[in-house]
Amino acid sequence: RADLLHGLATQQARRRVRLHDRKLRESITERLRLKIGVPDDALNVTVADGVVHLWGSVRSQQELEAAQLFAESLPGVRAVRNHMRVLPPVAATDA
Repeated sequence: RADLLHGLATQQARRRVRLHDRKLRESITERLRLKIGVPDDALNVTVADGVVHLWGSVRSQQELEAAQLFAESLPGVRAVRNHMRVLPPVAATDA
């Protein structure tokens, strides 16, 4: 019985973590779109156990740094791994 209860408790904790991660992802994506202007199709955010991974392209180093700061500022974020890249000036103006 103890093993069964432990398994059920672990499942509940995992569901809460996944829900929290999903809410973090939604908040970060929305903030980057609204505050920095990064379009959804140029951005991919993943969150696992409070660790955020940012993927995509931005137009400048300032946007890249702002994305990092926005993600870090949210409660519940334990770490941010920024894999974003800055588009070359010609590509940035064509986008």
